[in-house]
Amino acid sequence: MRHPGIAMYTPIEMLAQTARSSPSQIFFVVGLLIGAAVVLGLVILLVRRRMLGKESAGAEEAGLMDQLRHLRDSGEITPEEFDAARKSMVARMTRDTPKPPKSSSE
Repeated sequence: MRHPGIAMYTPIEMLAQTARSSPSQIFFVVGLLIGAAVVLGLVILLVRRRMLGKESAGAEEAGLMDQLRHLRDSGEITPEEFDAARKSMVARMTRDTPKPPKSSSE
């Protein structure tokens, strides 16, 4: 039942009234959307790697120290071997950490 003056269309009628796009235009737009998604994914990956890279190295070293302590406590390595490994890790961590600039008063 249609009312005069009010335009009511069924979905089929609405589809029939839409402008047709050529297949090449559709492929171009879909290609742009896929390209944008890939670029955005790469940007997110790089930012995530940069943000989490330094923190994960410290956590990895802490996990290694826990493993070394367990090996020392279980007797699989000697206390001297544990100390040598600990000193090596400390040297590696301090080498990777940037030195603060010297003040002019020193």
